[in-house]
Amino acid sequence: MNIGLFRKIAKQSAVFVKTVAGDAKGNVSLMTGLAAVPMVIVGGMAVDYLRIFNEKAALQVALDSAAIAGVAADVDTDGERETAALSFLSTNYPSMAQNPAVTFSGNDLSITASTSINAGLMGVIGHSSLDATATAVATRDQGSPVCMLSLDPTGSSAFEMQGSANVSATDC
Repeated sequence: MNIGLFRKIAKQSAVFVKTVAGDAKGNVSLMTGLAAVPMVIVGGMAVDYLRIFNEKAALQVALDSAAIAGVAADVDTDGERETAALSFLSTNYPSMAQNPAVTFSGNDLSITASTSINAGLMGVIGHSSLDATATAVATRDQGSPVCMLSLDPTGSSAFEMQGSANVSATDC
């Protein structure tokens, strides 16, 4: 690049900055316009992170269900339990779980999978996709069969009976 041309551009840029800095007309508009770009990017990042957070929550629910299905399956081998867990996962979370892996350790079944989504506005800053990974572990009890299973996120009302309710659970 020609040094003279570089100096000329630098001098013109300095004159422009001094002119804009010295003129108070339209400064609010200029600053608002300059601030709008990062604000839109931050807003887009928040939306993208919310999307991946929701996707990870859905994946976690599907993995929890698959792990329980794998240990509760009335089969004889770990391979059949793995098949049951993966089948349940593909039913509850179709075509989204990437690289599901099932491992066994004693009576524990662990299942891990990942997912990704295409980023919206984060693509502008170089992140074209967002990834999330989740893991679920369930333990197979060699005792009595599961007669009743109740899940509640708070645990306060996982199983509730009122009045003169009766529960008959033969062979439990």
